[in-house]
Formats: sequence, C-alpha cells, structure tokens
Amino acid sequence: MEIERKFLLKHIPENLDTCSYHLIEQAYLCTEPVVRIRRQDEEYYMTYKGSGMMSREEYNLPLNKNAYDHLLPKADGNVISKKRYLIPLSDKEINPECLSLLNGAALTIELDEFAPPFAPLLLAEVEFPNEEVRYGFLNFITPFYSSITEEARGFYIGKFVHELESGDVDAFMRRMRAFFADFPYELNDKTERHYQVVFYLIFKLMGQFCDAEVRSAKGRADAVVKTGEYIYVFEFKLDGSIEDALQQINDKGYLLPYQIDHRKLIKVGVSFDRKERNIGEWGIFHDLQ
Repeated sequence: MEIERKFLLKHIPENLDTCSYHLIEQAYLCTEPVVRIRRQDEEYYMTYKGSGMMSREEYNLPLNKNAYDHLLPKADGNVISKKRYLIPLSDKEINPECLSLLNGAALTIELDEFAPPFAPLLLAEVEFPNEEVRYGFLNFITPFYSSITEEARGFYIGKFVHELESGDVDAFMRRMRAFFADFPYELNDKTERHYQVVFYLIFKLMGQFCDAEVRSAKGRADAVVKTGEYIYVFEFKLDGSIEDALQQINDKGYLLPYQIDHRKLIKVGVSFDRKERNIGEWGIFHDLQ
C-alpha cells in the first residue's frame, strides 16, 4: 500500500547541494490503471498503481536495461526526466509540539526538479508508513509550516460558523456543495443517510447545538441547528424537490416547538442529486413569528 501526498513548490529550497539525489527517467504505458516504467540511476523497473489519490496499491517489477529500452518507445505521451533530491525530516526541523504526532516515524521529502519540457516544475512528495502518521502530518504539522492561514482555506470550519451565525444560508450551502464535491466517489454511497450524516458532522464540528431526526407530534425533522440569533430546521430529500422538503416542514409542524423562542426561525429544504453525488438545490424560507 502506497500512502503519499504531493506538494507543489514555488521555489527551490536552499542547501540542496548537501542532499543526496537520484536521476530519473520515466514514461507511462497506461494511465488507467497506472503502468509506468522507470530508470532510476542504473536501476530499471515497472510499476503498477491501483486506484486512489493519497492511498493506493503499488507493485514494482524489476526490469533490465534491454527490457526498459524495448518498452520505452511504446509509452504514451512525453518521456519525463527529473532530478530527485532526498531531504530527511529530522527532529530539529519539526516543531517539538508536532513531533509526537509522527509516532516515531522517520520521514523523507522527495523533491523532484523536472527537466524540459516540464521545467521549472517542482514537486515535493512525502510517503507515510501508515494512515495515522499521514493524518498527523497533514492536519497538524503541514499547517504549522504553511504560509496559508486557516482562514484562507476554503473549508476552514470558522467560515461555516460565520455564515450560519450571520444568517447567510446561501453562502453556507454553496460551501457545503463544494465540500461534497471534494469527496472521493467511493466514499459516497448515494443514500439520504450519507448526506444527513455529513451535515450532522459539520454542525458538530462548528460547535453549534445540533439535533438529528428531531421528533415532533407529527414526524421527525432531519436536523435542527441553533445559533445565538437563529434556529434552522433542515429537511433533506434524495432525488426529491426542495418544495417537497419545505412542504414537509410545514405539514409536520417541525417549527411549532420553537414558536415561543426569541430567535428567528428559518426553514431549509435541501435536495440531493444522486447522479452528481452532491447537493442539487436548496430553498430557504424565513418564518414570520
């Protein structure tokens, strides 16, 4: 199993001349699935990679020079040449607060400096021994050294919070749609429960008071979210209409338990598109108390 993450660099780091390196030439016989041949210094091999982004199966088959030279003309697209620097991440280079998150793993940055026609492309790759180390590195160590603030990241949870606290449901739903679009397709089982659970988790991470499947006298609301100024009642429909969702909120009286609350009541009907594996449409209605 290969577990890795790539990073695009803008500039070549200093002191690379102190690092060891490999000279690499490679080409692809197939891209789906990935079948690649590579010469690394004086070693030759073929690699098969399974599906997936950061985690996928990988198998290497040794080749000799004659086999490599025979396969190279059969490759699709460009032959890629690059110089790969090996940069070990030492304890001195990782903040002590973050070091424990690696569980003792020794990591190496593989920095690829591409030759024409791909120059001046620079890619850095870090391979992880397991998912726990990958999670700790990407979620706690990488942001510590990144020049991008949390507030600048599209899915920074504070942005979700601000949008609901300010009553900007449209902005919240657009961000949720982008969030769903970022999900790998194999994680989406295309059920209403899947979408409901993702919404519920976002609400919980936001720190808002959220209940799922809230029972009333006539039925159950999919989700109720409470902020300082607003109470939101969400109803979800898979391959249904937002009109049906809003009508269900009315017919089942999901807002009745909150009529004496001082906060503004907002009904949100959400339809999910099974084919697109995402939020389709949404409708918003401000209840006049």
